[in-house]
Amino acid sequence: MRHHLSVALSRSSPLVRELTERLASAIGCESARQEVRWMRDALQEQHEARDEELSRMLARRVAGEPLQYILGTTPFGPLSLLTRAPVLIPRPETEDWALRLAELVRRNREVGQNKSTRLKVLDLCTGTGCIPLLLGTMLSGDEQGGVGGLGGTVPVDALGADVATEAVQLAQENGVRCGFVSVDIDVDVDVNNTAANTPIAKPSTKPGPENHYKPTFTPIRADILSPSFSSQILASLPRRLRPPYDILTSNPPYIPLREYTELPASVRDWEDPRALLGDPGADLGQIQGTSPPEPAGTDQERGGGDGLTFYRALARLVSIRSLNAMERPLVKEGGMFAFEVGRGQARAVEELVRGAGVRETEVWKDPWGVERVVFGRV
Repeated sequence: MRHHLSVALSRSSPLVRELTERLASAIGCESARQEVRWMRDALQEQHEARDEELSRMLARRVAGEPLQYILGTTPFGPLSLLTRAPVLIPRPETEDWALRLAELVRRNREVGQNKSTRLKVLDLCTGTGCIPLLLGTMLSGDEQGGVGGLGGTVPVDALGADVATEAVQLAQENGVRCGFVSVDIDVDVDVNNTAANTPIAKPSTKPGPENHYKPTFTPIRADILSPSFSSQILASLPRRLRPPYDILTSNPPYIPLREYTELPASVRDWEDPRALLGDPGADLGQIQGTSPPEPAGTDQERGGGDGLTFYRALARLVSIRSLNAMERPLVKEGGMFAFEVGRGQARAVEELVRGAGVRETEVWKDPWGVERVVFGRV
């Protein structure tokens, strides 16, 4: 196999051959050959097919940087999404359940009423925007750029929220790349006087009558753990984006602190800890040996300790009985939600949403047999 790799690189520069050999030692010859092929393809698209550029990409890869960041894009269903550090890279298991959800929604609309009514989607911890963009693409039947949907037309208005500025900016770029328009936001929702609750990445296009069936995607920067998230932040948005929603989705941070150090270096050293750690109050210095021991206290006081902090917030957001007088239900009656979960967390998360009053739930497995999604109807 290594001989075949050498033959394939026979016309490359000595530096490219050396770096490829090092990469092959780390990930295997066949994987290295495939990655080099993808790098060359990416450079050809950029009209930069020189060995000098390829050697730079290979050096980044040998240093452990994820391939998706180096290439700058990643496939997600029929989409090609921009990827940029430190925003979480979309995973195949997320793609799998998002496609399944899109098909389920389409079937429900076929037998339901008001098929032309726009579908409202809220995606929390949106990252690249991959989930709402895939849902909107598949349901709208939009074929712009050669991207086809599931058949039929379900106009979608999607709102994505993330606490990270880098994620919101990248999600906005991906919306434009995928042919979505954005709903103009003219109001100030900075209710806590903090940047973490301010819409950013002003949309450049307003949806008009000519775009009635075109999907929209509008990302905002907001902290879903904020007590004012539902009652004030979402309520301050234009009517088209306000609660309640037909679909609520989320792939929140869910990795417990105790498991964080066991992640591959390509994940731990490159992707935003805020998109990974399910215990937002956790001190990374603790696991890196740079902070003093944590004072005594319960897991709940220290941010959960079990990686389920965001699911407790999500359970409250889908609950009706826990809402106060200032809050509206986040999901319409008869609406649905889908939350991605970590390995071994599905039953605990299902218990949380059932404890919040949701009675119709099920757990979906990913293609590798892992319980990956808690799905429910309100």
